[in-house]
Amino acid sequence: MALFRHRAEVGIISAAAVLIVLGAKPYAGSWNDASRLAAIESLAERGTFRIDESPFLGQSMVAGNSSSAYQPSASELTVLGTYDKLWINGHYYSDKSPVPSVIFAGAYRLWLELGGPRMHDRPDLVVRFLTLLGAGLPCLFAIAMVICLARKYLESAQVRFWYLASFVMATVVLPYTQHLNNGMLLLGVAMPLCGLLDELSEFTKNRWERWGRPALIGMLTGFGYTIDLGIGPALVVATLGFTSWRLGIGSRWLILVVAMIPPILLHHALNYAVGGTLMPANAVLEYLQFPGSPFNDRTATGGMKHSVSGLIIYGLDLLVGKKGFLTHNWPLFLATLGAIRIFWEQPRYRAILGFCLGWAGLSWWTYAATSTNLSGVCLSIRWFVPLLAPGYWALAIFLKEQPRYSRDLIWLSCVGCGMTVVMMVYGPWMPHLVPGWWVWVAVAGIGWGVIRIQEFKCPRKQAVRGLYRPFMRRSFSFV
Repeated sequence: MALFRHRAEVGIISAAAVLIVLGAKPYAGSWNDASRLAAIESLAERGTFRIDESPFLGQSMVAGNSSSAYQPSASELTVLGTYDKLWINGHYYSDKSPVPSVIFAGAYRLWLELGGPRMHDRPDLVVRFLTLLGAGLPCLFAIAMVICLARKYLESAQVRFWYLASFVMATVVLPYTQHLNNGMLLLGVAMPLCGLLDELSEFTKNRWERWGRPALIGMLTGFGYTIDLGIGPALVVATLGFTSWRLGIGSRWLILVVAMIPPILLHHALNYAVGGTLMPANAVLEYLQFPGSPFNDRTATGGMKHSVSGLIIYGLDLLVGKKGFLTHNWPLFLATLGAIRIFWEQPRYRAILGFCLGWAGLSWWTYAATSTNLSGVCLSIRWFVPLLAPGYWALAIFLKEQPRYSRDLIWLSCVGCGMTVVMMVYGPWMPHLVPGWWVWVAVAGIGWGVIRIQEFKCPRKQAVRGLYRPFMRRSFSFV
């Protein structure tokens, strides 16, 4: 129990576990989670990826479907069902990546073998079970790894507390544990992956370090690829770049690459078996032409969607707009600016921060270039939830090198905590702005500005003023 030897850490992770269990909903709340649940139910009960008979397809599509797998007040969802589906050769399929559905279908099949009720009989129990398994458990894995990063990099107990509390209570993590979704699943893979990469050493005689760690890194990276075909490939590129920098192109790196291949091949084999394509099946416009489909060439994700100016505007909107990922996860502002600064100033961290910035940057560019819908009806940008992993890795390093920015972290965490309480009330499938969004933005920005101005005026810190001062001084030293 050395991992949880501090009372503050035990308190935070215990409170998070309670909130996760209490917050898990017993019904599907949107097209997104309903589509995944439909695939799981069909695979476990009927052994097929076809979701034609699933209750999540809606009462208008499935004859005799008397039980509702949706929230009772969501009458439109109950009748029409999920629209996150594909129409292939006269049958409906989920548009979600197939490998996670197979894994969760195995868990649901075990549930049935142990005497658990079927989805048609008790959808509330089954949906809550799958939500806790696919969103709640990954969240606890992520929190455990945040504790490990805090202990490694942060000496001050107060800073460690606020660092951990900010991850749990000042981000979109808890709201997204209320329903099954790819973002939380990939976050639960990405945080342990960051922890393994953080401890990856160049030279070692330990057998686990030499062979086991690279193999596990490869398997986690490959599995991450199968969860989200938007940021999954970016994760592969960033991991290969970091590990080749850290290990060189040798036997250990090759073991990592070999371990990465099986889940990737499994994904493409299943994807081809269902959709007859190696590319994401939901990027094939023909498969989205079912009756009532809201998708067309403009609204479906995939392919270049913008001019250069449109790409810049939409890309910024993804980050700092009304649904922006940074403006719903305030500590990530400090992580982003801090990572750029430390990358510039501290060569020993360039490999790590290159991974963090590279994965986040490639993921952001991929979705900025290929989408137009700001990730649909959801809280903030659901695609970017896994990027909290590299963000908090970078934040730990920045606070280690610049502990005086703990005041900034505390302020941004307090504002984020207030937003998180509101976001938990409405859940991850919020069809509108967070209530009071402009107030939260004003409070966060003004308060942070006051903290920066106060420190700028402090005479004892003349040489290290602000986040950008050292960067600007070095950049223009040739003048």
